Amino acid sequence: PRVPRRDAVKVFRTQMRRDELLAGALSNLSGYLCVQKKFEDARPLALEAMEIFRRELGKVNSYTKNAFANYCTILRELKREQDIKDLEADWD
Repeated sequence: PRVPRRDAVKVFRTQMRRDELLAGALSNLSGYLCVQKKFEDARPLALEAMEIFRRELGKVNSYTKNAFANYCTILRELKREQDIKDLEADWD
């Protein structure tokens, strides 16, 4: 049986003991949604994953950098160029 997305996220939040594992799961789900062209659904998951990686692993970590790039790609698909500029300014 297929698990609804919000139920999957709820399971992630209750079962993941370390924040970076939760971030990885959210990032993977976000990527799956992007493959389905559901960028608006993917955006908040990608943002949360990026913020967790940034907080737990720091900006220079490869997971964080990949999450940042993925989130920017989603914003680009949604034509939210100003959000990308704001994010890049905050990142530096």
